[in-house]
Amino acid sequence: MEINREGIVETVTGDTQPRKLFGSAALLQHDTARRMIEEAEAYSALTVEFKQKMFDILEEYEDAMRELYGAQKGGKSGRAQIEDIPCKMKVKVEVYRTQKSDGSIIAAQSLVREILDDMKEDMPPWADSLLRSILQMDDGVGSFSTASLKLAKKAQIPHPKWPLAVRAIESSIRTVRSRRNILFYRADEPHEYMRVAMNFSEIGGGQA
Repeated sequence: MEINREGIVETVTGDTQPRKLFGSAALLQHDTARRMIEEAEAYSALTVEFKQKMFDILEEYEDAMRELYGAQKGGKSGRAQIEDIPCKMKVKVEVYRTQKSDGSIIAAQSLVREILDDMKEDMPPWADSLLRSILQMDDGVGSFSTASLKLAKKAQIPHPKWPLAVRAIESSIRTVRSRRNILFYRADEPHEYMRVAMNFSEIGGGQA
């Protein structure tokens, strides 16, 4: 491959230098990185356009379905599944929520400490471990594992103040972000679905 040694190139300090001052390996690496990033950005832009198109089609479908049944459009739609008649193509719409605990977890923690103190030896090991997880910060970042909180509130703890603790746990969990995602599936035989690869690392081609 012939290396282009004409022109200038920006350096790490922000100034420019003639390309001829750099070695062939450095120029080859520089040009390849820029070429691949430019292609990746173009691919990313196409992906954004494709994603918007899929959600536009989904919105058309939801509006048409409401119209069929005389329903009014209102609020955000949630999960959905759209399937062809031979059951060889399927679209799933999932809702992903990012949740975290807020300041009201303090009330739940106080109640949990009181329950742990009251029950002591009478507390089953699994329940003791579960409740103590509520008292611990998640990875030391000042928040708590909402998965642990959700699991804890489903537990049956034989203590009169446990219902109050459950209410405090429920109040402490709030959704900070909610988004819908579309997944695509195809099958050679009815219902034997395989997901259509959409992530760059899952798409065929390239090198093994």
